[in-house]
Amino acid sequence: MSWWAPSVANAAPDPARSSIKEACNNADFILISARGSGETGVGGTMWSVYTTMADHISRTTNGASKLNLVNVDYPARHVSSAALVAVGSNSYFDGIADGFVKTSQYLQQVQTLSECSHVTVFLGGFSQGAMVMHRIIQAYDPSQLARFHFLSAILVGDGDRVAHDGTHNFGNADPGIQGIGQAFPFLSASKPDPIDINNDTPVFSVCNAGDPVCALSVRIPPWCPSCAGAYTAAAIMRGIAVHTSYDRSAALAQAARAATFR
Repeated sequence: MSWWAPSVANAAPDPARSSIKEACNNADFILISARGSGETGVGGTMWSVYTTMADHISRTTNGASKLNLVNVDYPARHVSSAALVAVGSNSYFDGIADGFVKTSQYLQQVQTLSECSHVTVFLGGFSQGAMVMHRIIQAYDPSQLARFHFLSAILVGDGDRVAHDGTHNFGNADPGIQGIGQAFPFLSASKPDPIDINNDTPVFSVCNAGDPVCALSVRIPPWCPSCAGAYTAAAIMRGIAVHTSYDRSAALAQAARAATFR
């Protein structure tokens, strides 16, 4: 699809809506968004996604279409808690199930509410929020996602990232390196099933090298096999700055624009 983009600047998007019904009432598109890594409210990363997508939609439709955001309110632990996987703790992952249930409820409302019959849905998440949305896409087949009015998803710093799957990748991480959830599935409950782009589930993944959540890379010295835990924890702590800097990255903006229209 080809779009003409006028150069006129657009107004700032509205604040997050309090319900799916409210979001559907005055918009053509809605973004169901899940924050991550110790953020509150919408979170800075997903707010950057929302503002970029809202502006792109307004520009490419010459102001004729609008995007609203609905926030998934669930526990999102700070990325430093991910280092506890080295001692067998699943605390970093313990809010994901709650986020999954709430996102599923939102999608079911989109399917059933008359106010939402006309809307198109984007899914988006950062860190644990990306894992929430990754699992939604794994749980529902393309026909069910279509009934939810799903168009595309943007996953930022996704701990469920699968090597060489069908996502559109942004950022400079090696596509062969997986997320922390795939490295510790007994703690995270992550599934290794790849996202298949050929099944009409377009997913845009943003991951930078050195991010220990979406591209965990740990080198254990051969002379110290018992040091695995310490080296894993150190690698995670070193990568916190990478994981928490996506809201300022060009890759995030590029992915948000690419996810907007197919």
